[in-house]
Amino acid sequence: MSDKNLETLDSLISQHGIEVVKRNLDHLSALVDELNTLNEAANNWAKKNKYPQIESYPQYKRTREIGEEFYEISGFGGMQSAYRALKRVAGNEGAINQSFALVEYGWKDIGGWSL
Repeated sequence: MSDKNLETLDSLISQHGIEVVKRNLDHLSALVDELNTLNEAANNWAKKNKYPQIESYPQYKRTREIGEEFYEISGFGGMQSAYRALKRVAGNEGAINQSFALVEYGWKDIGGWSL
């Protein structure tokens, strides 16, 4: 685990307590996996549909729901960690040049998220 991730984890524990973090860790990890699936599908859909506005993507609503859930459970720091984890998961699957616009724009204004 990187120093940045440890710092974020420490911050989450300080803010919410160890029990809350432990209780939600598996759920948050599953949400990152779901975000990866949504993001991959969104990139494929966008390519086929000539990259319309993000709000018109079929994956947009669920992506926002996940962002709101991350914010509710782990705050802005948790959202940042989830975004970094998403990029790491995608990179591990060989999608290094994948766009993350769905999350970048989809989470706009959730807990102070901005581009």
